[in-house]
Amino acid sequence: MNTDKPIDLDHQAELMKKYITFKRKTRVKKLMIYTGYFRLSRYGKYLLSQSNVIKAKPNQDLLFESYDFDVKLRKIFFDYTKKAEIQFKSHLANAVSLKTENAAFLFGQG
Repeated sequence: MNTDKPIDLDHQAELMKKYITFKRKTRVKKLMIYTGYFRLSRYGKYLLSQSNVIKAKPNQDLLFESYDFDVKLRKIFFDYTKKAEIQFKSHLANAVSLKTENAAFLFGQG
């Protein structure tokens, strides 16, 4: 049984301060409304783990840049996944059509 109590958006934004620095919460809250605290906090936690590389506690700009990069990368992967799916289905339909000597598989009717 989960006994955690839900917390409001302002409190969630305050919790983000353990991962990133920011002066005003407005921008962080807007992104949090869209992405949710859990997802955004994972980005913050990752960035905080890289503090030794960036030589400082990450700021909100780095958080937004990381999130934007991830969104763009997911779109690229999704586009290529769609292309791979089409090619896979096409090759599979062709192979089944040749094996069964039934052209209906080429037209999605088999």
